[in-house]
Amino acid sequence: MPFRMINSFEQNLRDFLSKPILYLPFFLACFLNLLLWLFLLVRIQPSAAWIPLHYNVNFGIDFLGPWLYIFLFPSAGFAVIVLNLILALSFQIKEVLLTRLLVWSAVIVQLFIILSLFFLALNSF
Repeated sequence: MPFRMINSFEQNLRDFLSKPILYLPFFLACFLNLLLWLFLLVRIQPSAAWIPLHYNVNFGIDFLGPWLYIFLFPSAGFAVIVLNLILALSFQIKEVLLTRLLVWSAVIVQLFIILSLFFLALNSF
């Protein structure tokens, strides 16, 4: 039974990687997430002071936390990529449109995280 599941996963992964309309957004989301990590590693210096974690246009900085919490943004983005990949692999045979929506939604989530961190860095760091 476990070998059947492994073979099924490998076959689904091969099918996924054989279709550019599916693997290109996945790799784009991974690349954007890598950019997020690099941006934060270069920009954020470890400190004992709390840093802004959320910026609101109406109120300005409205959430502060330890500097390590800023890495929750790309971590959440990576979790979205992994979850969407698992769901896309399981749905790709039956639901083609849902699979495409899942891989593209990971890209959109990465773009929103990039925008939020860009404006946070622009106004705070």
